Amino acid sequence: MLEAYERILKALSWEKWMSPKQLARLLYPDLYRENWRKPYDRIIKNVQSLRQKDLLRYKDYGLGKDNLWALKPHKLIQEFGYTPPKSEIHTFKYEHEKACADVFVTLALSGKLYGWEQHKKIGKNIIPDRTADFKGTVYIEVEMGSQDKIRQKADAYKRYFQDTREQFNVWFLVKQQWQYDSGLESLRDFPSHYSIELLDVFNKLDSSDTSSDTVSE
Repeated sequence: MLEAYERILKALSWEKWMSPKQLARLLYPDLYRENWRKPYDRIIKNVQSLRQKDLLRYKDYGLGKDNLWALKPHKLIQEFGYTPPKSEIHTFKYEHEKACADVFVTLALSGKLYGWEQHKKIGKNIIPDRTADFKGTVYIEVEMGSQDKIRQKADAYKRYFQDTREQFNVWFLVKQQWQYDSGLESLRDFPSHYSIELLDVFNKLDSSDTSSDTVSE
């Protein structure tokens, strides 16, 4: 199998649904910064070939939205030790899950990401959007909606720490400026392990600068 194909399959074994643009940014970062279209076209060609080999599938979310690609159940995928997603991403979760994949790409490009899990329940009423092994355990909460849930979630994590004494950080990554302002106030009484940043700012960080220190109150 071509190395380019293997790299795509490996990426999708970590983050289960990704767009061609995200794969291009992840797998060809230097070329992507110069001219995103070149690596994008390369990825499109490769994922279509992998689809013909019955190794990948995609879901179309309509005009103006990127298709999301994922592994398919296949003997070769099983031999690699990869697990395809159990279900598709529903349309109403599209923007949120796509944003989570952007975060994955940013952290993966740092070279400091050693583990990545999705929607794994860790305690009562606590299911982080993503769990990263990034210089320690980091629970990632991506907030896209209109409701302000940061204080509620931070309180749940605080109770979880009191019960388990597990060492971790919580990163709240938000879409809107008002969420950042409100969240910053909500986290004022929490230790520095709880932090907040705008998604656009986080994902524009240079990969060499991406660290837990860049996401702060």
